[in-house]
Amino acid sequence: MSFQPIQLKQAPQDFVPNCDTHHDEVGNVMRQWFKGGRVRFNYYKSTGLAEALVDNRVVGTWTNVTVGMWGNILFTLQTEFNHLIEQ
Repeated sequence: MSFQPIQLKQAPQDFVPNCDTHHDEVGNVMRQWFKGGRVRFNYYKSTGLAEALVDNRVVGTWTNVTVGMWGNILFTLQTEFNHLIEQ
């Protein structure tokens, strides 16, 4: 199944995402989710793969994510899907 990935926005310099974070040290995964859990971000530390999900549907995948990319991804998720987060 193919999808149209979301276009990333540039996060402001002092952007701090308004989400919860869980580090799974056994699975080597960082999981982040916004209020309500419908908008999520997973980063698989061992492979460098990251994915963004909205309502359990992948809306973007990235490899070799840098800190800057991570901020841009979360900023994009928070702004583009705010209507789902605020419900």
